[in-house]
Amino acid sequence: MLQTLGEHCPGCEAQGFAACGSNEIGYGQRFAANLFTGSPRRGYLVTFAMTGRELAELIRREEDHARLTALLAERFARVRLVAIDEDYARVRILDGGTVRAEVPRALHQCFRNQATADAARGECTSDECCDKTHGSSRVEITWNDTEGGETIRYRFGRTVGESRLLRIAGSRTSLHFCMNDSRGRLQ
Repeated sequence: MLQTLGEHCPGCEAQGFAACGSNEIGYGQRFAANLFTGSPRRGYLVTFAMTGRELAELIRREEDHARLTALLAERFARVRLVAIDEDYARVRILDGGTVRAEVPRALHQCFRNQATADAARGECTSDECCDKTHGSSRVEITWNDTEGGETIRYRFGRTVGESRLLRIAGSRTSLHFCMNDSRGRLQ
């Protein structure tokens, strides 16, 4: 598999991955046993763009809302999807996904205001409070997998457990849970 990745996805290994599989997906010993799910059984690797913590830092740091969403769209436009058939029988690389990045203006402002917020006045002093009060950021990439006969939507979420990949083929859907808290490496 690593040789195939190197041939078809140069630079992907250096970029790192976010693994997507069952709700028990993880790195190390939890990887192989939880990678393949859905029908047909497949596992996915999303080339790594950022962690949820890095997203929160970017929202907090970038002053201009339009530039923030443009930066997110640009960063995630480089993401590639690696589709792995059960038992590593075949590995395919999907490029050219359509990216949609949204950060509600009120959420952006809340993140930027945290440093000066006053909890006694009921202002948000945590990321969680901002999310609950003003909605969540959303980065979504959609690929049309013509060979697999599916539309694949990856939604990157800021908090652990929120990133997911949905495979759609007619009325059949398969949900894959994706890591988003660290850059995965294959060995």
